Amino acid sequence: MGARPGLFSADGQAWRGTKTRQAGDCERHILPQQDRLPVADAAGWLPALANRVRPLAAMEPTRCLGEHAGCLERDAPKKNGRRPAPSYGIVDSQSVKTVYASEGRGYDGNKKVKGRKRHVVVDTLGNLIQVLVHAANEHDSKAGCDVLKAAADKHATLEAFSGDAGYRGTAVEFVETALKLKLHISQKIKDAFAVLPTRWVVERTFAWLGNYRRLAKDFEILTQSAENMVRIAMIQITLAKCV
Repeated sequence: MGARPGLFSADGQAWRGTKTRQAGDCERHILPQQDRLPVADAAGWLPALANRVRPLAAMEPTRCLGEHAGCLERDAPKKNGRRPAPSYGIVDSQSVKTVYASEGRGYDGNKKVKGRKRHVVVDTLGNLIQVLVHAANEHDSKAGCDVLKAAADKHATLEAFSGDAGYRGTAVEFVETALKLKLHISQKIKDAFAVLPTRWVVERTFAWLGNYRRLAKDFEILTQSAENMVRIAMIQITLAKCV
């Protein structure tokens, strides 16, 4: 879904129409008469305005959201008496439905979900270390290698990871041979439901993200935009911990 030609300048700023304000109404930007289109034609480009915010797709090549560790990632652990840099990561994935035109769609046979997977690595406090969005049909043991490598490259202080039984085999071998680290596999305590030590932290992070309506479903066309939506939600969560 692209923006209508002429609505965005070279620097990605949204074109603004004439400001109008009616009694008891909020401020609006009205397109000139010659730029108005039928609803059917406008539907293809109007969502890209995003309330006059630059589209994420235009920001990603230059801003690189989440590529480097920021001050928020260092300050949140310090408030809880922990070291600024993480030493242990917990990895897990979440399958979510997507819109029809999304790139990287697949069918997760275990969860019976057609869409994408959000692969995240968090520290022992639940703070986001790395996120990767990919097709839901990619198995955790293979797709997990990419997100674990990205997390290790971002934080050289990581010494080990924890994952569930879905990461046995390929992911464990990759972490040991390529990253020279350890990937601990959690085992079931009993056949019935039970809270696993350490593993519940990443599940709580997914619960935090579930409070954001934009993340209730993957509405993004690009996987990069989907990753940045997770990062933006975690910025608010982490800020709340720091104040």
